[in-house]
Amino acid sequence: MNIIINERESKSRLAVFDLLRVFAISLILISHISIMESYKLLFNQTPDSWIGHVFFWDIGSIGMLIFLCISGAVLELNKKPMNTTIDFVKHMFKRLVRIYPAYWMSLLFVIFLYLYVNVHYFGDLFWQFSGFSAFVNQWGGLLNPVAWCISLFVVLYTLFPLISKAMEQRPFISLVILFILSMATTYWINTTIALTQTPNAFSFARWFPLCNLFYFGLGVFVVRKRIYPTWQDRTGILPWLGALSFYVFLFHLPIIGIITAGIPIYLAFTVLISIAAMILDAKIQEWIRGLIARRVGKQSVPAIIK
Repeated sequence: MNIIINERESKSRLAVFDLLRVFAISLILISHISIMESYKLLFNQTPDSWIGHVFFWDIGSIGMLIFLCISGAVLELNKKPMNTTIDFVKHMFKRLVRIYPAYWMSLLFVIFLYLYVNVHYFGDLFWQFSGFSAFVNQWGGLLNPVAWCISLFVVLYTLFPLISKAMEQRPFISLVILFILSMATTYWINTTIALTQTPNAFSFARWFPLCNLFYFGLGVFVVRKRIYPTWQDRTGILPWLGALSFYVFLFHLPIIGIITAGIPIYLAFTVLISIAAMILDAKIQEWIRGLIARRVGKQSVPAIIK
């Protein structure tokens, strides 16, 4: 995701992707609120049916799949040549710097809350701060359950150069292959692993990278074939909301317990915390750019992080 934006970026971003980000986070919020409030909205997950093995038919999962598609699209839209190992390292560095500071902020925030309520067990901190708790069967970890997506995005970002190259050479064939691979893997997982008594087994297909290659690759395909509107929001409102959606995603679930005070209060508190995190993260990004400028010279900064 393009998380931090400045005035120049806000004028060149395609509004459709920011609009989809806002739509996606809205679906995720509605899904989690409905669970807390015992509502039944749209589809329930149906692991006992064929379509339930292939798709996760609840609105929160649909929102997450939209995020995956947007991520692939935005990476392809802003892709720079990656012909050397250094180019790949720059690509990964930029993506990791965008994700991890904000993610770590969410974990520290929850740790502070736990200390405030006199809770002293935080789970396996190493795997949670790495973002790879799901890979050791800990889903998102104790602090922030949505953290399972961190490892998924890191793996997809790593595979992006290969997917992009395949889409460049054989877009339709590549998309079909990704579809078959993702659907077959999801079906296999949900008919084998998900039926075991292993903790978090039913969620295995949600974070497993092979199950999500198609959705990520679909975004790359859409940009390669130029099947998207080029409308831009010159007001800067949609870019700001699109950027904020990432922080809402990170912070909304750890504090969902306060929903007992009422949904409007919960949403207001979530938005305020997310705005504060976005502002702080912008300062962190600026500090990192300054640090790189001092280390390698200002001429190298745009190629690495801007």
